[in-house]
Amino acid sequence: MGSGHFLVSALNELIAIKSDLGILCDSSGKLLPINAVVGNDELILTDSNNDQAIEYQPGNTASQRIQEALFNEKQTLIENCLFGVDINPKSVMICRLRLWVELLKHAYFTAESKYQRLETLPNIDINIKSGNSLVSRFALDEDLKQALWKIPWKPKETKKRRKLWRKSTS
Repeated sequence: MGSGHFLVSALNELIAIKSDLGILCDSSGKLLPINAVVGNDELILTDSNNDQAIEYQPGNTASQRIQEALFNEKQTLIENCLFGVDINPKSVMICRLRLWVELLKHAYFTAESKYQRLETLPNIDINIKSGNSLVSRFALDEDLKQALWKIPWKPKETKKRRKLWRKSTS
């Protein structure tokens, strides 16, 4: 996972794909009038009617709707679709920060009586963890004959089963 560049790029690509498919909607299910594309690893948002760049304008209802939808969509994707493991704990912290920064690009304010509140960031400690993703049951130079002879069927039987499976799935 490293510093999170891949996960941030994947997040932006997922948003762009949803835009291309015409399924990028707000919380009420209304389609957003934007085009989202990725250029130089950044999400570029333009108005689908006039190709003008979209920027958040607090107080503007249409801008608020787009900003909220993008924040909620990114939050959902970060919490439910993006996962990473790195052996270096500092890389894990950097990755979490990068994802939060990417989410903060679409942060918005909600009006609550006299005060305005910034939306909170999700807890992604479960999704982004420190650990060894290359753990193996056997060492790379270990002789596997002992482990393989315990398999209940022989190589010819395995090939036969594989062919049957392929026929059944095609």
